[in-house]
Amino acid sequence: MTFRVDGVWDIETASWDRFVVGQSVSSSGERFVSWDEDTFARHLLSQSGSWYAHAGGRFDAIWLLDWIHRHGIAASVQLRGAGILALRVGAFEARDSFALAPMSLAKLAPLGGAAKIDLALPCECGTACGGYCALGGILDRGGPTPRERATVETYLGADCDGLRAALDALAVFAAGESIPLGLTIGGTAWATARGWLALDAAPPELARYRRLRGAYYGGRTEVFCTQAASGHRYDIHSSYPAALSRVALPVGPGQLRDGVIASRYFAAGRPCIVAAQVVVRESDVPPLPYRATDRLLYPHGPVQGVWTSHELAHAIEAGAVVRRIAWGHVWDESSPFLAPFAERVWALRAAAAAEGTAAGRARAAWCKWLANSLTGKLAQRPENESLRFLPSVGRAPPELDDGETILRVTSGGVWATRESVRVSSCAHVQLAAWLTSEARCELHRQLVHARGRLYCDTDSVYAGHELTRRGGNELGEWGHEGALTDWRALAPKVYRYTDPETGEVQVRGKGLSGLDGPGFAALEAGEAWTVTRGVDGVRTALQRAGVTGNLFRRRAVTRKLRGEFGWCGGRELQEGEVTTRATTVARYTETRDA
Repeated sequence: MTFRVDGVWDIETASWDRFVVGQSVSSSGERFVSWDEDTFARHLLSQSGSWYAHAGGRFDAIWLLDWIHRHGIAASVQLRGAGILALRVGAFEARDSFALAPMSLAKLAPLGGAAKIDLALPCECGTACGGYCALGGILDRGGPTPRERATVETYLGADCDGLRAALDALAVFAAGESIPLGLTIGGTAWATARGWLALDAAPPELARYRRLRGAYYGGRTEVFCTQAASGHRYDIHSSYPAALSRVALPVGPGQLRDGVIASRYFAAGRPCIVAAQVVVRESDVPPLPYRATDRLLYPHGPVQGVWTSHELAHAIEAGAVVRRIAWGHVWDESSPFLAPFAERVWALRAAAAAEGTAAGRARAAWCKWLANSLTGKLAQRPENESLRFLPSVGRAPPELDDGETILRVTSGGVWATRESVRVSSCAHVQLAAWLTSEARCELHRQLVHARGRLYCDTDSVYAGHELTRRGGNELGEWGHEGALTDWRALAPKVYRYTDPETGEVQVRGKGLSGLDGPGFAALEAGEAWTVTRGVDGVRTALQRAGVTGNLFRRRAVTRKLRGEFGWCGGRELQEGEVTTRATTVARYTETRDA
């Protein structure tokens, strides 16, 4: 696929879901602005080619899809998670530039020598919102004053120009380095690695993919201490690219073997993925991941699962004993053959950063995303889903294509979905399993080293004391991010601390967009927190739309911590409910069943 940008576009809304104004800029520089929703939507759909909106898949494109539905226009949708990767109507295709450059526009725009500006409208709500609340007043008054019009259009124009310039600069850079840009950063990483290293396509067998995927686990996120007066924050510099640069990976498709032969391969130190029964030595930080029904555990005691020989060997070094291997997928050789990709991308990143310019920093950040994204792409799932909207014409029901089923019927027509299962050419899931296992092994080594452990995430360790193991600022080393005070963790990825240098309180809450200090206090008190930022994803919007099919709806999701007595994530709280300890599979299962 040839990367091209035929135009960019952006909209501004009031209270997230009320259209105010839209602006587009074509590749030739033709600018179009309209404060009328119908006029702007019709203008977009009259265009041809690929038109980008930044983070449009979770916002702008959903508005356009809603307008298309309300006006009975046929459309097809390529989904990406809860958002839209591509929306096609005739010759027009709306794409999401965030999927290719997953950075805020403020960080991306300098790549093209531009800058994101503030809206510069007076805040009327008293929350220092940046003036976005004033957009509602413009709608309520029936339109903008001349000054408001100029202010908002200038702001929108800067966003469009910044995105256009950044994508143009990215295309020039990528062409010069033989980086084939795709729809997503993951797809771009795979196409780049395949081109640079002459990689083979993944075998298409679904059974093989699913068997090997058993050894692919996510990151490790655990709370070791829910409260602490002080501590230190450490992040590893690009954990997955570091693994790419040094880990020997299995070469070729490999073969499935029974337990006897697989045991011989494992004992000889040959690369394999095995289904095994293991006894993990009791420890505060056991080394092996285990899939429970609702989360990933790191238990001690007897466990059974599927792991790479790389991770299982590390577990044995930590005191685990393998009781039995049931089967194994084995390879005859291994090699760090992805290292040249990581090294070349990292060299591009270093050269960009060394420029000392805003454009260089933006390009360096994009290169880091490129290096980080390959691992996940190698584990791409075979399940795919697409949507089509088929407007009603008279009384005749719309005709579905082969493989399509009806997902939703509204007054405007039918939403049809097609689910397909196909192993992608990029799906070398065994490589992803090896790389993520090395990242977990390195994290485990650092956790064993750390004293006064507070918390860990995939690439970070928070501890009560300064760490000395593998410290530094090079690829794969652990950088000291700063001290912390007043540590409080409620659950994995939900925590708060104070930066003693700035005095600022930092609040984190995955899935809790906009969580602040009062919101954290509410969750801590057992109350609910409602997320009201953004709009519903496509599937949620379709479920909530009703017969009339209003898809562009402000997001309102209420979250409340489950509050399991005696537990914090997958670890047991000890007496005093401050520190935690690792559990056993039996103990966790009994507690959950009860």
